[in-house]
Amino acid sequence: MKKLIAGLCCASLLFGAAAQLPQGYTDSGIYAAAAEYTYQNFKYELLSDGTAAITGYTGSLSKLQIPSALNGKKVTRIADSAFSGNEKLTSVTIPSGIRSIGGNAFENCVDLADITISMGVTGIGDYAFGGCESIKSIAIPNSVLDMGDFTFWGCSGLKEIVLSKSLTEIGDHLFAYCRKLKTITIPDGVESIGSGAFMECSELESVDIPDSLTTILSNSFASCKALKSITIPAKCTNVFLENHIFDDCDSLAEINVARGNSKYTSIGGAVYTIDRKTLVVFPTGKESAALPSGVTTIGNNAFYSNKALNSVTMPESVTSIGKEAFLGCTGLESITIGSGVKTIGEEAFVNCSSLKTITIPKSVTMIKSKGVGYDADFLTYTKNDDIIIRGYKSTIAQQYAKNTGITFIDIDAAKKGDVNFDGAVGMADLTRLQQYLAQWDVKADLDAAEVTGDNKLTMADLTRLQQYLANWDVKLG
Repeated sequence: MKKLIAGLCCASLLFGAAAQLPQGYTDSGIYAAAAEYTYQNFKYELLSDGTAAITGYTGSLSKLQIPSALNGKKVTRIADSAFSGNEKLTSVTIPSGIRSIGGNAFENCVDLADITISMGVTGIGDYAFGGCESIKSIAIPNSVLDMGDFTFWGCSGLKEIVLSKSLTEIGDHLFAYCRKLKTITIPDGVESIGSGAFMECSELESVDIPDSLTTILSNSFASCKALKSITIPAKCTNVFLENHIFDDCDSLAEINVARGNSKYTSIGGAVYTIDRKTLVVFPTGKESAALPSGVTTIGNNAFYSNKALNSVTMPESVTSIGKEAFLGCTGLESITIGSGVKTIGEEAFVNCSSLKTITIPKSVTMIKSKGVGYDADFLTYTKNDDIIIRGYKSTIAQQYAKNTGITFIDIDAAKKGDVNFDGAVGMADLTRLQQYLAQWDVKADLDAAEVTGDNKLTMADLTRLQQYLANWDVKLG
């Protein structure tokens, strides 16, 4: 729709306004064809209301005051790409007569450090200041109603911004890759945060979200690695938490939900559906998960990209593990699936690069495509040859292992201390455990290797196994 309107306006300029040239110009055909004129190093065109839009600048000033008028014509707009790529600009002041700043207007002005936007501006276009990596702070006046998408994308030096109190939305990727931004207050009245709005703001520590917010879209805080906690307001029910909003937020330990939210609640810093039956998202910086009794479903992407996770306890009430539920949990070395689980979803444990042992109960009746034992690089899948499935004979777990070529250990036949799962406990197991603890690339039955009974695999287990093989009066397990 914007392109259509622009095209109609352009046609109007070509056939109408071109005949009304500013004083001092002659109709040579050049200006009429482009509807663009030059005055004091500024290029401009006439708008339908008789005001001017700056379309370019040919001067060499580094500190620039945008004029309020050009050749008697009031300036009301900075057009799309007007100053894009200008490497000389270090400071720009935009006067109160300007109503809009076009898309890409100052994009990639890499040395532009100081921007003053006066009251009167109502709109700032897509990518308007994208890639202006020298800007450190900026204040958006309260007259601004809309800031488009990608407006400050890639402003890698931006540390501080004050937003207009008249905004109702934060656009898609608005502050993406603003890696120095540490804190931001989203003004009251804002109802939505767009896709990728704060993505890769790697130093962002604090976000003040208003009660007015109703919508948060996908990837909005992805890779905000310094973010430690965040609160979802009571009105915010259109929040697609399962769509990777907090991916790779490596320090995020708490996601709280304000009281009164009709769709979500928080327990122990994790988000559940209001009936407390489905885990929606678990904080990506939290190491240990003990799900409360009554939870029946681990939702799609619930633990997605949690690199810190090393321990998960599932109550018997859990019956389903969703698609990509543990994808990218690179710190997870072993996991025991809850005894009530019936379904393990598609790609549930893909890219769990440290996962060596997964124990699957008899209750599981379905393991969906690539549910266990695969790594993925885009759409290319490779089998994880290091993983071991522990389960029971004549079960889905055994059949899945057979179909995929994954090593299977029958729990009923397994012995404590049989680290190399050859059916006997001997020096070979001691060697294998020693190699595993030294981080050699070897397979080991981690449950059999844990012989001290403390549910941790450490040098203490190696010592205990060594004592057992030396006929000391010790027990395994």
